[in-house]
Amino acid sequence: ALEQEDEGWRGDGKGRGALGEPIQSIDQLHAQAFLLHDLLLDYVIKLSIAHRGKFRVQWESESGIREARGFAGWDEEVDRGCKIQVCKIKNIGRMVEKCDVAYGGDLSRVL
Repeated sequence: ALEQEDEGWRGDGKGRGALGEPIQSIDQLHAQAFLLHDLLLDYVIKLSIAHRGKFRVQWESESGIREARGFAGWDEEVDRGCKIQVCKIKNIGRMVEKCDVAYGGDLSRVL
């Protein structure tokens, strides 16, 4: 169980996540990203509607060819066959690659 101290939340001493401490495990990072993805996406959509933000629009043919078609607001109509493109969670292989190549092994910097 987590215990609250004056400077914030701390783990239980058995490696079970303390808030505010860097992530040490690729599995922990992927699990947290999965759990937070829908919450973050909802927040991004609300912000985009409130501030007239735009998302990338992509068209996909029946044969699987994808083509960028500009940008549109979340609540705007898009052409038939097009859909608004939102970011997906990186797969574990891509997380490992990004951690090693871009961040010198610092897993806590992978987004």
